[in-house]
Amino acid sequence: MFITNGTKADVVNTVVRTGGPGVKWVSLILVDTGTEGFSVGRKLQKMGMLSSDTAELVYEDCFVPKENLIGEEGKGFYYLMAGLERERLSGAVLSYIMAELALEDSIEYAKTRIQFGTPIISYQAINHMIAEMATEIEAGRQLSYHTVSLMNAGVRCNKEASMAKYWCAEMLLRAVGKAVQIHGGYGFIREYRVERLYRDAKLQTIGGGTNQIMRNVILSEMGLRVR
Repeated sequence: MFITNGTKADVVNTVVRTGGPGVKWVSLILVDTGTEGFSVGRKLQKMGMLSSDTAELVYEDCFVPKENLIGEEGKGFYYLMAGLERERLSGAVLSYIMAELALEDSIEYAKTRIQFGTPIISYQAINHMIAEMATEIEAGRQLSYHTVSLMNAGVRCNKEASMAKYWCAEMLLRAVGKAVQIHGGYGFIREYRVERLYRDAKLQTIGGGTNQIMRNVILSEMGLRVR
């Protein structure tokens, strides 16, 4: 479920259980989409991120040759975990970039929208929202850059990557909410980019590990056990 580009893929990297319970029996296997028993159940109709499809995939008695195993049997969970720092960091970066777009559009609109004879950017209610957006975006950018510096130095940064994703995703929701508010009725209209950013933003708090999971990871990395 929720497989990005699932309707277009020729090969699917599939997480499977190749033995008993526990993570030591999780493996990765490539499944050709032409394999008998494999099918695309349906293309899911999403709220946002409409530029890529998301699908439900169905496996019914799919027999796959053993040479399709990726790496070693039973190491699939660890292969997946090894990529999470980069995935979460990329999610953080995408979030603050989307927030930057919302800020740019808001500034441009507020400069050109005239109300009561003056651009609305001159009103404190509007320019305070812009100042808040700019400050929170910069905080997210610097947290992401710090995580990049650790990763480039070969330092384990699971805590920092989780912090960056959590902060930037939450910040993005606040930023696009302010952007739509600044645009007023036009923020609700598809002619304006902030409407799309508003719909797309929510996924950032879900994909790659929900923000609730990010909190758990942060606490775990701090040495505080989470049950």
